[in-house]
Amino acid sequence: MTIPIASSTQDTEYHSRLSLFRRNNKVLEKLLKVLDLSDKDRKFWWTVSSGILAVLLEKCSYDDNLQLKFLRLFHQILPAFGPRPNEQGDCIRWSPLTLDSSPIDFSWNYDGSNSIVRLAIDNYASPDDPFAQKATKTLLHSLPGMDFELFNVISEEVWIKPGSEAETRVLEQYSKSSYAGRPCHILSALDFLKDGSVTAKVYVTARTAACAKGTTVARLVSNLIQMLDAKIFQATPLMPAYQVIDAYNEGLPKSEKQSVCLISWDCVKPLQSRVKLYLSSRKTSLKVIRDMWTQRGRLTGPVIDKGLECIDELWPLLYCPPEGYRGEDELKNRDGRSQAVLMNLELKPGKSLPAPKLYIQPSYFCGNDMDVAKSLARWFDSKGWSLGKTYVDDLKYALSVFLQPMHNLRSVS
Repeated sequence: MTIPIASSTQDTEYHSRLSLFRRNNKVLEKLLKVLDLSDKDRKFWWTVSSGILAVLLEKCSYDDNLQLKFLRLFHQILPAFGPRPNEQGDCIRWSPLTLDSSPIDFSWNYDGSNSIVRLAIDNYASPDDPFAQKATKTLLHSLPGMDFELFNVISEEVWIKPGSEAETRVLEQYSKSSYAGRPCHILSALDFLKDGSVTAKVYVTARTAACAKGTTVARLVSNLIQMLDAKIFQATPLMPAYQVIDAYNEGLPKSEKQSVCLISWDCVKPLQSRVKLYLSSRKTSLKVIRDMWTQRGRLTGPVIDKGLECIDELWPLLYCPPEGYRGEDELKNRDGRSQAVLMNLELKPGKSLPAPKLYIQPSYFCGNDMDVAKSLARWFDSKGWSLGKTYVDDLKYALSVFLQPMHNLRSVS
């Protein structure tokens, strides 16, 4: 769920709804009496996003004390989002995190009573910190309970040294791109756990790191896995699982080769962490998705089979394939935007096989938000999940409170 940054915050109806919600939410009402919102940028980000977080925490059954704790923490990290949009609603900088260029992305990881709320962050990259490396490190060090052993080792391989030839090379490369010269190198994400703790993940763009190193993405990733095994995971290597991914990709035709676009890890003790490789494919057929999920038969077992079953169920619900669609047919992007299928494969210490996760992005291919929400609700209900009975109404409630009149569920995502 992205936040509505592309419209003015001066609308009176919007503020009326927002004020009513805050009066009815005792946690937010309590916080507003003590929080410092004198800074205009911090005040903006709090105004347009704190209520959405409050709704998610409430609907995800966090108790009042946890809601208060995590909303306070959110207020603490607001400087990470940088300057607010201007009065016309134009973003100060481009962010790849969301479709509307918002640097904040909330999500709900549904797992019954263990469901949690998550927050993804595109840290503001200032002129003297063009890759947001300093900003990311400052953010993570401000959080309780972080472990930096894995972070410190990986950053040796993927960090870009300020003032170096590598920095110049990357900045020149991005100045020629369509992203207004603003390189995105690092994203971070926080999980708000029900025990009151916070876990963090870091995401690094493999292409940018490879450009800085003057090497290919494939070589960068291979060298990184070798280095991690040599320095941290000697007894529980990651390389066997990575070799499964590499063998699958090597067997693909040249036109179908998949590229690692993001490298991610958890800021926890290394043996409890995962190194995640996000792979993208420009092929968007169901056949390719199933092939990626099993790594062409290399991944098997009940969990993999269950995943295939879910993919087959969700595909017609969310992607709206046309009549006569065949599994090998490519999906047609509805507005011409280039879009890839995205999957991450988790490398866990001592595990010989990667664990796949698929990212389904129906907004590129069909319908509107209401269509997608209703389809998801039907699928949740078919699984016997209580979320199926409340999902659409909860989503409509959250958006009716916080989105401006120009935004609605029936608009294009």
